[in-house]
Amino acid sequence: MNLDLRIPPSDSSLQDDSNETGLTHFGKRFVDIRRFEDLCCQQGGGEVVSFFKSSDLRKCFIKMSDVGLVRIVLRDESDGDLQLGSEILAFNFVASNAVKLILCFASEDNLAERITKDDVSVQIMNDDNYLATSIKQKMDTISLSHNVCRVPEELLKGNQEMYYPSLVAVGPFHRGRAGAMEDQKWRYFNTLLSRKPNAEAVLDRCINALKHAEPKGRTFYHDTVYLGSNEFIEMLLVDGCFIIELFLECSFRSLRRSDDPVFSTDGTLSRLTCDLILLENQLPFTILDQLFHLVPIPNHCNMSLIELALYFFRKLIPGYNSSTPPKKFGPEIHHLLDLIRLLYLPTSPQTPPTTAQNSMNHATQLLKLGIKLKKADADETPLNIKFSNGELKIPPLKIHSCTEILLRNLIAMELSHPKCPKTVASYMVLMEQLIKTKRDVRLLHDKKILILDGYGREGEILMLFKKVSVDVNVEEFYYRGVCGEINGFQARKRRVLWENMRYFYHRTHIGVVGFCLAVGFLVLVFTAGFISLIAFLLHHFQ
Repeated sequence: MNLDLRIPPSDSSLQDDSNETGLTHFGKRFVDIRRFEDLCCQQGGGEVVSFFKSSDLRKCFIKMSDVGLVRIVLRDESDGDLQLGSEILAFNFVASNAVKLILCFASEDNLAERITKDDVSVQIMNDDNYLATSIKQKMDTISLSHNVCRVPEELLKGNQEMYYPSLVAVGPFHRGRAGAMEDQKWRYFNTLLSRKPNAEAVLDRCINALKHAEPKGRTFYHDTVYLGSNEFIEMLLVDGCFIIELFLECSFRSLRRSDDPVFSTDGTLSRLTCDLILLENQLPFTILDQLFHLVPIPNHCNMSLIELALYFFRKLIPGYNSSTPPKKFGPEIHHLLDLIRLLYLPTSPQTPPTTAQNSMNHATQLLKLGIKLKKADADETPLNIKFSNGELKIPPLKIHSCTEILLRNLIAMELSHPKCPKTVASYMVLMEQLIKTKRDVRLLHDKKILILDGYGREGEILMLFKKVSVDVNVEEFYYRGVCGEINGFQARKRRVLWENMRYFYHRTHIGVVGFCLAVGFLVLVFTAGFISLIAFLLHHFQ
């Protein structure tokens, strides 16, 4: 934990004023929160003791951070998490160079019994280097990318089951929400570490590595993680080892127990797969990879962590081939959902838009207008949609039990990061425009563009694309170039058809006469039909 701040001087007048709180513990006076910001803004060394209720905790941290006075990573080494309500948080800063930070999470009645000391050196900066250090800290904080954000509220409303885990909670956001697999987590953790006789040494190495990775691990999450250091490290260790062992047992049947409920109970593995692709249910991939190189892996396993993950999620990856080496991954994969997202992104350059358009006709209408719909090559990524020479090539999409959850969470990932390209969201907009009727679903299924795999009827597939599709600005719409080319192709075909008609009927006098007779015949047909309709209505309503 890092705590950088200038400690204000001791001031007898302030100490006298602090009596207004009327609270004393261990002979220390607790200064009211209204005085705390003023105290922090003073110069020098000395002692400050602050008191505030946990309901004001967030507000106080915001104030202190805004003025650059403090960077705090909370640690609670006691037996409980931070629970907002009647609890009390007390800081006791003493000495001039190094101090102990005391965090107390308790009610006033049992405060003394639950005080926990966290032996951490705190750097007390003087005025000469305080400004430079403060600016550097702010720059570091801004440059950090929170790779796991909360699902945007507009997506979450009424659809919590698509974003919340049902079987296993991974990471801090849903800790304790889905507890069905907690015992299984510890069994897998024990199985993985006990695979070789030096389990205690392996455990020590893992804990030491995670202690060094803790600060970066906390910045991985957008929201503040209210877990103590030990609890946070335990979460990373147990959840990470559970995922690694799950991947290993999925890839190597010989490692499984015959009574393992993950593989012996129908539907469990599918639900686990869905839970591990949720945006709010992720661990940093760097942590997983670090653990993978520390824990004992079976000798016959010659697969990397990425290869194990790809095999586990193989049903979600169109065109998956275990013999194909992993590719197109950048220097850093943020988490498991990001790994799948990288496999979905287009590999070819975006079609440059001649005109910015974000709409087109649905599939059966395109077919009537002379545009051919074709399944793209199997090695194309799902979002690699192209249009050329009157052919719209679309990679196949397999519809299964996790499809809606996967697409929703990929879109949530894009919308929660303002600078992230809205590629998956654009894909769903395009597919929703292609699929307007059950006939469109049937057509794309016949073309092997939609692979239903026995899941869902035509009406359910139609509703899936309507429900998941979100609004995307035309400037952010990835396929605006494709839509522009399709609409331009249709306009050119109409012009060519009209020109051919003009050429055919105006080429000779006979053609002109024939054209006039055809027009006259159509007029007579419509007139006769109209007169018949009027006569029928008059006769019917007399």
